[in-house]
Amino acid sequence: MKHKIPACAALLLLAGPAAPALAGSVYVPLATDQTVQDVRFRTQVWATNTDVSLRQFTAFFIPADTDGTDRPENWGTSTVVSAGATMLLGTIANSGETGMLEISGAPHIVVSARLVPTQGGVTGLGASIPVIGSANQFAADATAHLQGWVRSGDVVSDFGVVNLGRASASCSIDVFRSDGSQIQSTAIINMPPLSHRQFDDALGLLGEPAITAVRSETTCDQPFYVYVRTYDRTSGELHFSLPSLKLADSTLAPPGTDPPEPVPEPVSCQNGALCYSYLAEPYIPRRSAQNHKIFVDVPPGSYRSVRLQLDVVHGGWRNPSSGLHNILWLARDSNFDLIGYVNLLGPNKNKLHFRHGIGLTAGDKPKVVKNLVTTPGETYHFDYLWDAGADRIELVVTHDGEEVGRIVTEPNARRLSIGNGNRIEVAFSFEAGLNPNEPPTYGWEYKNLKLEFVPE
Repeated sequence: MKHKIPACAALLLLAGPAAPALAGSVYVPLATDQTVQDVRFRTQVWATNTDVSLRQFTAFFIPADTDGTDRPENWGTSTVVSAGATMLLGTIANSGETGMLEISGAPHIVVSARLVPTQGGVTGLGASIPVIGSANQFAADATAHLQGWVRSGDVVSDFGVVNLGRASASCSIDVFRSDGSQIQSTAIINMPPLSHRQFDDALGLLGEPAITAVRSETTCDQPFYVYVRTYDRTSGELHFSLPSLKLADSTLAPPGTDPPEPVPEPVSCQNGALCYSYLAEPYIPRRSAQNHKIFVDVPPGSYRSVRLQLDVVHGGWRNPSSGLHNILWLARDSNFDLIGYVNLLGPNKNKLHFRHGIGLTAGDKPKVVKNLVTTPGETYHFDYLWDAGADRIELVVTHDGEEVGRIVTEPNARRLSIGNGNRIEVAFSFEAGLNPNEPPTYGWEYKNLKLEFVPE
């Protein structure tokens, strides 16, 4: 009898339950025992117990293209490892099989894997296989880049995708030549929950008999991982290409680079206002920093107007393209006191979306939507004025100095009061997975933020 893993139990497999004995799960995406021509490829998995006591783990093989949450009542094989010992797992997959291996157990267990070729009774060194966990998976709607695909004679590249979600996944895959031209159209594949799929000789499937320096971009609506295995079908020589790292995803800096600018103190500016400047260095959302918040400690008092100016470099539409792509969130402490909230919607909608409302619940906050077509790669300037003194709210969007969008409405409050302990919050982008209609804006740039508060 088989059963689906409930959502709560499935989360425990990745994140680990409250009990300290179980840490979580990792996945070896290419668990295989296959023969190509006269080369036999087999996966080896090594497990080490780093503790001073006996520790246990459970291994479960998930065949390719099958629902990994649908498993027998007594699934997996449990193994006890002596203190400090390292062991090589026995048979990972039956002859001719390919899938992925799930390993869950004590937090002291460390895991690595290799794919080794055997030809004429001689076993080669092989190559390391990525072991996937929460630290290196890609979030839903993120984009994974892979470089180094090759097809030349007997050298071919296999492309693998892993759906780490507990629901079915839809993935879009774009493959490009070295000159940037796309190979065929975007491929859309659907995958069962917690599953692995590999496209053998992927470039051959795409009609490319001889090509090098190919790259791909993959996005899935569930957490996922991708890899490319390149190997020689005659000799068995192989290596794995792992997801590329974008410079935007690294906070490291070369020696001599200036440290981040300090939180600015308010300075006096025109009309007796208090002015603040942020984001001299752009904020670019990435998997490790999907959402960015700035807290401004405005002196207590009563303010008749707030002005916010911001430059945004459009980083491309995420899935769904017609969902809310966040430009800014401006509030006093929380959503209840929302000064301004701006989003863009992409193809099939092409809208400028705006909401506001001081002291109103979410459903009561006024909403204004205007037509606006914006283009990836272009920079847009957002100038937002909340002016209770003039009874006017105005949002102006410009591109290359020309106005492309404008929203005019009225505030629902006569002043903005800042008391002791109140803070102004400015936020950018969304966190993946919280709302399917609110994708994180990976690759967008938010810069040159200026805030102006005019007291009564």
